[in-house]
Amino acid sequence: MGKVIIFSILSFIFISCGKDGQFVANKEVVYTIKPANPEEYEYEFRVDGCTTGIQKFDTFLKACEGLKDSELNNECAEASREDLFTKSICPGEFKS
Repeated sequence: MGKVIIFSILSFIFISCGKDGQFVANKEVVYTIKPANPEEYEYEFRVDGCTTGIQKFDTFLKACEGLKDSELNNECAEASREDLFTKSICPGEFKS
């Protein structure tokens, strides 16, 4: 009897879920598409009375480039900016 219960549960899971978590109904894949929300990237560093100011970007790559830009960041917080660049796995190398 234990095998029947396990088989029933596995059969239900297999039948209920389609590829990539999409649900299957009448052998047709039902999609729900929602508009993507724009992403925003923002940082500010304050070190020893110096501030980068609030820096805002609309893409990850622009934020990574912004971290490297010393003039944009008021020549401030280079070590902190490099640390965030590295931890965020920005492409390329940090050079100021």
